[in-house]
Amino acid sequence: MKLRPFLLSLGATALCLTLATPAKAAVALTMLAAPNAHEAVQDAVSVYEKSQPDVSIAVTYSGTKVIAKEVSQGVPIDLIVIGETAMDGLSAFIDAPAPLFKEHTAIAVAKSAGGKIHDARDLAKPGIRFDKRVPGTFAGDFQQAVTTKLTALYGKDFAAKYDTNASVSRLDTGKLTALIEADSVNAAIVFAAEIDTKKMSIVALPTEATVTIPYSSAFVKVSQHVAETKAFLAWRGGADGQAIFHAHHHDPK
Repeated sequence: MKLRPFLLSLGATALCLTLATPAKAAVALTMLAAPNAHEAVQDAVSVYEKSQPDVSIAVTYSGTKVIAKEVSQGVPIDLIVIGETAMDGLSAFIDAPAPLFKEHTAIAVAKSAGGKIHDARDLAKPGIRFDKRVPGTFAGDFQQAVTTKLTALYGKDFAAKYDTNASVSRLDTGKLTALIEADSVNAAIVFAAEIDTKKMSIVALPTEATVTIPYSSAFVKVSQHVAETKAFLAWRGGADGQAIFHAHHHDPK
């Protein structure tokens, strides 16, 4: 008859031990990333979250200069992915920057213009319509770098005709490719990884005119989750994480 009180006591002890061992708290990380890496970053985050159910990662996509400004202003962020050159001015605010992938430029061409544009020289043909970013923006700067290199190859006459065909917008390169898909413009200079060859054509730039931009990731010093952030960055820089970026046609780091 004394067995029942014993079992009740044992159960109470087990309950106390359970309550005394709290469940591991979930960690929510925040990331700012360049929009050209959107699909690869989303896939990487999804895979990592499944392997680490106690970690969630919220990603906001912004231009490199916007991200750099927010980091320098002390906005609470755990990690960033931006062009490597922008990292140079953020050394006081970030730690452990590491190469992640590279992008190289190419010409995205609307399907309807495939018979008109076969190489970069054709961007100066009469009647060709293409869009470019405002100078001083990240995309505008790399497009200008390509144009400068093309002018060195083809002469000043190329530059004048090229500028005649170009309309200037404040659209990011993702929206530029949407314009090409919709046949609103014939072409644009973008990153090769952003070109969906099912929806538009890709024309390679001459090697001498191709611009390659390395991208890096880093954790931000104001982060309150240093260990979790570094663990994610280490995973993303490893074989499994790199495979995801390669699958989305980003160049190896």
